[in-house]
Amino acid sequence: QTPPSISVTVDQCTVPGGEPSGTVLVTLSDLVRGKHYTVTIFSMGEPVSSEHFVANGSTAQFDMGLPGAGDADSATVTQQWSELSGSTEFQVLPCPPMPELTISGEAGQCVVPGGTGTAIVTVGGLVSDGVYTVTLWLGEELVGSQTLEHPEDPGAVLTFDVTKLGDYTAE
Repeated sequence: QTPPSISVTVDQCTVPGGEPSGTVLVTLSDLVRGKHYTVTIFSMGEPVSSEHFVANGSTAQFDMGLPGAGDADSATVTQQWSELSGSTEFQVLPCPPMPELTISGEAGQCVVPGGTGTAIVTVGGLVSDGVYTVTLWLGEELVGSQTLEHPEDPGAVLTFDVTKLGDYTAE
């Protein structure tokens, strides 16, 4: 008799700073109709979820719970009252970390008497689903602000017109 086979599909997290999915899709095959089976998910060697069922065909699928990201997880299917079983290992990876926001400034064009110059502000660590406002100050005086909505790139270079010499602060 053929032992049951098992595979696990993990929907890995791609959202920076998000939460990994709390479930995995378990696909079983080589089942015998009418036989009793138990599927168990293990996380770090400890059982975390289990499903008992009677096969109504040669295949079955279950969404099964998980505690989250782990080092090594495994899943086992066992046909009751027999030695037949199958198992597989899988890994739920943690979500990528939130990138570190960075900001730096530099002088662009010089301010000529009675004219305007530029200040260049470079920002980094942006995520595509974020909305960012970059504000430029000269002391307590607001020089201007620019908003970046859902940036396609993790970095951006913004140019502000300035009319005075001095020490500027970008936030």
